[in-house]
Amino acid sequence: YKKHYPPSLADEVWRLEKIGKDGAFHKRLNKENIHTVKDFLTLLSIDSQRLRS
Repeated sequence: YKKHYPPSLADEVWRLEKIGKDGAFHKRLNKENIHTVKDFLTLLSIDSQRLRS
């Protein structure tokens, strides 16, 4: 699998830049039930502080 630009909302979150597949950040996002780009953007707009922790 490769990253492509721009990622679609249904893509897995690791397709975003700076997030490696099965990397530390990817695993942490999965634990928080953030699996897609849409999940990530939704949380970013609602509670960006939670993403930072």
